[in-house]
Amino acid sequence: MVDYSTTSPQNRSSGWKRAHTQRSKRQKKKAVRYRTGPKREVNARKVLRLGLDWGARGLLAVVLMYGLFHAYQFFTTAPQFRISRITFHGNKTVDAEHLYMAAQPVFGENIFHADIDGVLKPIRLNHWVQDVSAIRKLPQSLHIHVQERTPYARLELEQTYLMDPYGVLIAPDSGVYSDLPLIQAGTLGEVELGKPVHIDWVVPGLKAMNALNQLGAFREQPFHAVRFTQPHHLIFTSKSGQVSLRMAVDRLVEGFDNFKVVLEALQSDIGKARFIDLSFAGRVVVRDEPWESGTDTSIKKS
Repeated sequence: MVDYSTTSPQNRSSGWKRAHTQRSKRQKKKAVRYRTGPKREVNARKVLRLGLDWGARGLLAVVLMYGLFHAYQFFTTAPQFRISRITFHGNKTVDAEHLYMAAQPVFGENIFHADIDGVLKPIRLNHWVQDVSAIRKLPQSLHIHVQERTPYARLELEQTYLMDPYGVLIAPDSGVYSDLPLIQAGTLGEVELGKPVHIDWVVPGLKAMNALNQLGAFREQPFHAVRFTQPHHLIFTSKSGQVSLRMAVDRLVEGFDNFKVVLEALQSDIGKARFIDLSFAGRVVVRDEPWESGTDTSIKKS
């Protein structure tokens, strides 16, 4: 049997073209589905993994915050951390009762919340206290270290005061520190305990006194007091009051060096001296009697 087509060649050609076009479109759609399908699946996995990761981090942060909150509540409210013991170190002159009264407000307080600065402030107001610090000792102890001022000299004004190496007035002299050097400053006006007194000649004067007392000639008659006289002179007096020595404030080192040269020349005769003047440039004056009524023995430095 033979089947003859009734369509024209032109129609047959158009049909073949349409069929070929439709088949090409179907193949392209399959190729697109093949390329995009797995990629979308991979992207979805990444998004899911990232979401789980951030979710885990958020959960961990919540757990940590919860733990920190309850730890804070425990450390600040638990009775195990209430201050029940306070110790003091370094106080020798400062009254212990004064220290305990200052620390009384923090007894029973939480060791982390206690106002330690409020305890230290009244202690610092004591004129004997140079510095004070506190250390918390868990769980219930507070250690307070007091650094007291060290009396270095006595300052004689309208009354006599104890003074530390920085020129700070500590307290009136009660006679306990009578062996300390005496600075006779005369009248300075109003002074305040716990505050420094600014006298420019005090420190060099005390250093010069210490250097003089190191010499063997004054081992039995050490100088004990110093006072300022015009014009810019310092007068050193021995503890017995029998020997006086004068130096110029602006030539202390020169005068001391000159005196050491004279000591080698006089040797043991210096023990008879009652007044020694080192205030001149290149000259030493030695008197056998007090300055008020004696004759000069002038010795030039060779």
